[in-house]
Amino acid sequence: MKSNQSRYQMTFGEAITRFWTRAFQVSGRATRSEFWFAQLFIALVSVVITVFLPPVIPICKLVMFVPHVTLTCRRLHDSGMSGTIVFVSWALVPVAGLSFTVFPLLGILFLALVVSLKFIILFAIFFDSTKGRNKYGESEKYPSTIEI
Repeated sequence: MKSNQSRYQMTFGEAITRFWTRAFQVSGRATRSEFWFAQLFIALVSVVITVFLPPVIPICKLVMFVPHVTLTCRRLHDSGMSGTIVFVSWALVPVAGLSFTVFPLLGILFLALVVSLKFIILFAIFFDSTKGRNKYGESEKYPSTIEI
């Protein structure tokens, strides 16, 4: 029997495990709970490191950067959007910075584009999962069929 009700709720521990085990995996999907539990984990680790180990902050940021970007791509995939926008938004940051030194007006335009892309990503991560299968895979939250 088919149902459109959600059958899956990820726990904090599962989300953190996936954050690290899928650190370099752009393909697939990530539910909102997976994304937000990982964000909570990143925030908690950041606070602890900032308070107790300030010299390690740059290393921590580097270690968590790629897993965070790939998780954001999978989160966008879950809502039916392409994750390419995440890479484009990050790639344009140095372009905007370099443009400021040569053509300040062009730098402002690139900066406006980066900010616009970041806002699109910010809004998109709040969207619910698309039901069933999309081009990025099967939904864990709303699979095509649920056996009751």
